[in-house]
Amino acid sequence: MVRNAITSVAVVVVAFAGVVGATNWLLGVWDGQPYPVSDPVAAASGLDLHARSAYRALGLSHVTVTADGPGLGLQAEGQSCRRRGMRYWADGLRDSSPPSAPHVIVLTATYRVAPVGEAEAEAALEAARTTLTGKGWKVLATYGRQHIMRETLQPPNSDDTVDLATYPHARLEITAKAPCGRYPEGTPVDESGEPVLPDLKDLMRQHNN
Repeated sequence: MVRNAITSVAVVVVAFAGVVGATNWLLGVWDGQPYPVSDPVAAASGLDLHARSAYRALGLSHVTVTADGPGLGLQAEGQSCRRRGMRYWADGLRDSSPPSAPHVIVLTATYRVAPVGEAEAEAALEAARTTLTGKGWKVLATYGRQHIMRETLQPPNSDDTVDLATYPHARLEITAKAPCGRYPEGTPVDESGEPVLPDLKDLMRQHNN
């Protein structure tokens, strides 16, 4: 009798656990996997360190590195960070761009390296690829066409990526990118509601010390 009662209770407990597990799974599918929390200042500092590692691997000593100019410096955008979960499946049916997830951004840090001739740039990218992969970096993509070459690499133990790209007019650009991340509550924002980002030049000076 007691054994039957214990067995019955065990069955109920297992069944209840199964219901709870199924409910949590369904809620996870409905709400979607939340974006990881990422402090913009810490993320920007990490990007500058990744870019610095990539620059050193290029082996160029006679060039100037700058983060000033159109398309350069530290930038944040959230348009590519879509809302997750089945509750937002209708976003894909919109004629316009689907809404982005609130308080979620992609952070990029872009630097220009110049002057670098085409042959020198090609050799530098090959040297960087060899050096960085020897340190555990992964090559995610390689592109080359009509005087434009690009290597996309990923540092070890990181979701960030670094692009090394050459362009005409003797220039090479390094772009470090952090994936979509939700900035924490209390993060300072500007008048447009976007998070206040550090000055990339300040980070470069800080990491030079």
